[in-house]
Amino acid sequence: MYIRLPDFFRYSFAAFAHGRQIQFRDRCAKAPLLILDDWGLKKFSFEETVELSDLFERRYGRASTIISGQVPSTSWHELFPDPTQADSILDRIVHNAYPYNITGDSMRKTIGKRSLEGNDS
Repeated sequence: MYIRLPDFFRYSFAAFAHGRQIQFRDRCAKAPLLILDDWGLKKFSFEETVELSDLFERRYGRASTIISGQVPSTSWHELFPDPTQADSILDRIVHNAYPYNITGDSMRKTIGKRSLEGNDS
C-alpha cells in the first residue's frame, strides 16, 4: 500500500468524521508493506502524532514499512510536538530499521532536464 503522508492524514481524519476510522486503521495496519511517502514535509500536529502512534504500534513486529522523504532520520525527532511521543513512535521505527540514504540528483530533475532537451527516450 503506497500513500503520501499528507493523504494518509486526510483519509484518516475523513474516516473518523464518517465513523470509519477503525476500518481505515485496520487496512493500514494489515498491509504487508506500507510505503509512506513525503515524510517530514512539515512538523506533525498533536492529532497527526496520535495517528502515527497508533499506526506504528499496530504494525510493529507484524509488517514492513518504508518511509520516504527529504528529511534525514537524525532530524525526525524535531518533527513531533512532544518529545515523549516522539521517543515512543521513533522507538518503533528506527531500532529495527534498515536506513538507505540516496544521494545525487532527483530523478524528477534528471527526467525534466532530458524532456527539455528533447531526449525523452
